[in-house]
Amino acid sequence: MKKTTFILACSLFTGITVSAQVMDTIYNAKAALPVAASWNELKLDKTITDSAAVITQELQGGVLKLKTVNANNKDSKLGWYKTGLGLNLSTGYTIEIKAKVNNAAKNGAFNIQGFDNEGKGFRLGIYNTFLANNTNPLAATTPVASLLDNSTEFHTFRLAVAPTGIVTVYRDYTLVGTFPLSAFYYDNIVVNGGFEDGEDVNDHSNFPDFSSNGLLYKTTVATDIKTGSYGLVIDNNGKTEDKANYDPATHENARTRNFAVKPNTSYDISVTRRSSGVEPWAWRDLGAFYDNQLGTLGSVDERGANILYSSAWESIWLTHNQNITTPADVKSIRFEFPSWIRDGSKNINVAYFDDFVLREKPTVTVGETVAAYTPNPLPANFTNLIKNGGFEDWTIDNEGNPYTWSLSDLASGSDNNPNSLAPLWNGNVRIQRHDQTNDGLNAGNGSEKWAHSGNSSLRFSTLSFKSSNFDFTQTLKPNTKYRFNFWHKNPTFDDAGWLKIKLGEGDDATAIWGHELRNRNNVWTNCDLVFTTDATNLTLHLYTNSATHGDWWNQYFDDMVLYEVTEATDPDLFAGKTNLISNGGFEDVALNNDGTAYDWALASTNVDVNNNYPVKMNDMWGNFVQLQDRQKNADTGINYAHSGTKSLRFSFLDDMGAAKAFEGITDATIPSAYRINMNFRKELEANKTYTFVFWVKAANYPDNGRLIVANGEKQVWNEVLGTRNINWSRQIVTFSTTAANHTLRMYTEFGGWFNFYLDDIALYEESTYVPYKANGDSYLFFGKSQGTENTDVEIKYVAVNTTGAFAPEAPTGFAIIPAVKNLKVTSNAGLLTISTSKPSFVKVYNIAGASVAEFNVQTTKNLTLPQGVYIVKSAAEVVKVVNK
Repeated sequence: MKKTTFILACSLFTGITVSAQVMDTIYNAKAALPVAASWNELKLDKTITDSAAVITQELQGGVLKLKTVNANNKDSKLGWYKTGLGLNLSTGYTIEIKAKVNNAAKNGAFNIQGFDNEGKGFRLGIYNTFLANNTNPLAATTPVASLLDNSTEFHTFRLAVAPTGIVTVYRDYTLVGTFPLSAFYYDNIVVNGGFEDGEDVNDHSNFPDFSSNGLLYKTTVATDIKTGSYGLVIDNNGKTEDKANYDPATHENARTRNFAVKPNTSYDISVTRRSSGVEPWAWRDLGAFYDNQLGTLGSVDERGANILYSSAWESIWLTHNQNITTPADVKSIRFEFPSWIRDGSKNINVAYFDDFVLREKPTVTVGETVAAYTPNPLPANFTNLIKNGGFEDWTIDNEGNPYTWSLSDLASGSDNNPNSLAPLWNGNVRIQRHDQTNDGLNAGNGSEKWAHSGNSSLRFSTLSFKSSNFDFTQTLKPNTKYRFNFWHKNPTFDDAGWLKIKLGEGDDATAIWGHELRNRNNVWTNCDLVFTTDATNLTLHLYTNSATHGDWWNQYFDDMVLYEVTEATDPDLFAGKTNLISNGGFEDVALNNDGTAYDWALASTNVDVNNNYPVKMNDMWGNFVQLQDRQKNADTGINYAHSGTKSLRFSFLDDMGAAKAFEGITDATIPSAYRINMNFRKELEANKTYTFVFWVKAANYPDNGRLIVANGEKQVWNEVLGTRNINWSRQIVTFSTTAANHTLRMYTEFGGWFNFYLDDIALYEESTYVPYKANGDSYLFFGKSQGTENTDVEIKYVAVNTTGAFAPEAPTGFAIIPAVKNLKVTSNAGLLTISTSKPSFVKVYNIAGASVAEFNVQTTKNLTLPQGVYIVKSAAEVVKVVNK
């Protein structure tokens, strides 16, 4: 059904289009409930868990009535969303909802929210007496319009979203306010989890989900805030959780309320915290527990049964990120912050918390689809010199000759027999055709736990004999280039052994590839090795030996490929192109990647081969780095560089003692290189297409961390690196810059110890420019977000127009009411003072039209600029001023 509405223009600078347009009604309460109208429902109420409140929806007289009364601090949630609406920021779009708000006071009790194909979004709270922007739940709620009466009759609320990123809000025919789009975040169940709302730091109603018998208040001290202007202080005031002498009067009992959760549902948790570390400091922990877990408060200490439990006494900011899936029998989650006496008498702990998030994990991804890690692809056409490399044919060997393999016993899930001597393998192996239950195989990235592809793999086991080995061989041609590619995996047992590759009959020192593999390698991992034979070493060996493994050691192999490399099989994709990154192979120890002089820190200058120092600050990489110019034992394996003799090593260094020792710090000063993420940046030209190429491998430890490649604020590649990435792989990312985004970035989002390596990085400008086009989905939601607020609203319809941002047309004889003059600009001695009667997003341009500043103005903002003429614009007003 369509509702025809003709649109008027408001102002050139709002991005509002002049021509008449039609709104498409995508929900009409005259027809059906939202689910029956193909909307997806998000719901939490008493029918799901008795820890939630009753919430109702019904159709009555062409109106959808949504109502809940959240007695006894119980949660509820009911709303509906659609995707695939085509909300496109490049053209702009318009959204309209007609509703009456009988009762919705705050905190998302009734709101409309969504995001476009670039992941930019909005969340507009529609309340009894005001409208508010809360797009980022961790930021301060910004009033859009106040002193309204939204409860006595129905009103039409329109959001006109211009390509400039400004949302113009209309109530009926009146422009009531504006705010900028921003990165979209789904609802945070924790009220005011960024602690930005409320100026009274002692008003507990501003952080209602937290309680303590100690001191609880907000802080404005910069060192005690992670982001924004406020943080939460939990001060035990000398009270701890002494279980031996439990007394409610002397126990801190710091905790959150119980948040109702759905069973069998995924939730994201993120908590940022630190403690003062001032003596006599006490221990502080962070725990999360379900309702059926006792936790640490009161007279019990059952911390072992938990969702999460970690320290919170460190004096530096730490962020705990975790995804959980709730069991079928739980009803709620709570967080506890117990403090404990240290060294028998030290009982003071002052802890700081910020950006506290508990969020139901969405099924719709915000923003664009980005590339991820891809193993080195094989060419379309090649001749595999290893026959039956996938081990799917049980009647031929790896030379293609008739052969009867030993097959794993399907009747016994855990037997290491049968196996037999395979001549080409020079050891006892078998075809694995089922899940070896006692190997504890992870699902990994294969088609089966025991097979990377198909239904079979090859399994080797020492069978408790240290003397058991294998040596797979292939005869090669002299002076010929080959590529050897295969997949390997380990069982869950922590039995270690080295797997190696060599050419010819030399000893281990001649190996050209090798890793120490054990239980942390319980995932299918690709090895891709290119080499050239000489005139004499003409036998390829994939092997192990007794000196480098224990009595027990098992290995799985699959999809083995060996072929001769030619220009046809492996063409040089970047021949003739200029690499815009200097020293991309890191072979010049005195040259930075921007072409300037720079003396790199070298791993080899430390006598301890396994030491993580020295490191040195590199401004281009935004962190302390080093060149890896020797093997770091199990960390790197044999191949510490992809080519040449050096690679770049980045380590998230979280050993405080080692960092202090390296920097010569003996007091409480935090080392400069401690727990710092990487942030590589290179400025590019706008409106160009580039290809970024890099070789990457992770350290061979059971840690992981996220590596991201972006063009400005637009991610183009994103991967959590771990042990499946321990071998070198080439990643190729092509992207196009815009006027707004033209900076190549490579950065990490690590929260704990992790190391990885880069080599042979390159950036090429493509000859053909392909204009940027966003590829993300769009999302629109209306209803009640999860919380304990009461809600009583009535909705008639929701409509959209995806062709532009349009103001509403008033009926004949009714003029659109302009916004009350809001913007005032004065100049004095080179200082522009910009004042607004209500919060507004403002842009400042010079007389040539170039942007010089943009920001939110709550009441007043001062800006120092050179003399000249400037244009100051809000969404609805334009002021020209001479700065003298």
